[in-house]
Amino acid sequence: MRAGTGIQSGEGPAGGGMSSMGSGGPLGIESAVCEEGDKLCLCRENPGAEGCRKKEKVDGENKTPWQKLADLAQMLLAVGGALLGIAHLMKMTGYGAAYARYLAYLAALCGAAASALGVAVLAYGQTLQGAIYTVSGGLLAYWGYTFSAEGAQGKEGLKKAVEPQMKDASNKLGASDLNGTSSSAAG
Repeated sequence: MRAGTGIQSGEGPAGGGMSSMGSGGPLGIESAVCEEGDKLCLCRENPGAEGCRKKEKVDGENKTPWQKLADLAQMLLAVGGALLGIAHLMKMTGYGAAYARYLAYLAALCGAAASALGVAVLAYGQTLQGAIYTVSGGLLAYWGYTFSAEGAQGKEGLKKAVEPQMKDASNKLGASDLNGTSSSAAG
């Protein structure tokens, strides 16, 4: 073995005092040992040979039909998240706290639109990608709506906004209401 090269010298499978990898580096890139009919090797040595085709350049253009929907959903989620974060900071600091709920409404609108775009991506058969946009958009819409309801009327306003919907849902399911009593036991 030659020092530091990792290539064995002497008689090898290729014979003639060369290793099977040729005289080049460990991968034998400089001079490959090829058989006569090996097209890949012939094309590497002489790219203009008959039967060898040139590598085609990829123009880099994305041909995915749902790409614009995915890009728009990502932008809406980013803008909606930023709006909700700004609304939260406005409420915490007191600067423009009265307008924070409007930013939260806009964030909820962005979330709802991103969720709808997620459903459209689902229609293309992209279940995982569409589900991510649908769920993320739904969460953003929910958080924006609850923040805006809380910002408009305080925590009691949020409870008043959500409680009728919760009672209606519990009555339909026959589950317990918000007070912890069973709807069937109350009757």
